[in-house]
Amino acid sequence: MKRLSFILLGGLLLGACSNDDKPPVTSTESISPPASGDKKSQSEINDEFMASAEEITFDSASTGDIEEGTHVRIRGEVTGHSALGGFMLKDPEGDGEIAVTNLDTTDTALEDGDIVTVYGTFGGTDKDDQPEINATVIEKQ
Repeated sequence: MKRLSFILLGGLLLGACSNDDKPPVTSTESISPPASGDKKSQSEINDEFMASAEEITFDSASTGDIEEGTHVRIRGEVTGHSALGGFMLKDPEGDGEIAVTNLDTTDTALEDGDIVTVYGTFGGTDKDDQPEINATVIEKQ
């Protein structure tokens, strides 16, 4: 008797879970890739970024006069490479330094002593008040 009750109960549960009454899901929206005219080349993106960058000084970067996230450009001397591709940018006319995280996609080869112009986003200062820039474009002089 118990076996028959379990079989009937199982049949009822399975019958209640049928998908026969649900309509199939369809979409009338067509998804098309963006037109080729909408895409910009990396070179065009870099040119726009460089044109929008505000020139800063080592002093203004150190004193907090620049808002975090501002597009900036600064010229200096490459020193002290890190293992992850970053480096320090030294003021050729003073003793200021800025930490640069190198996000440049052109793989510009840099060596200590190279004079460069760095275009990037100002990252504020670290816990030791060291100014930081996330470099998008680096031009070797």
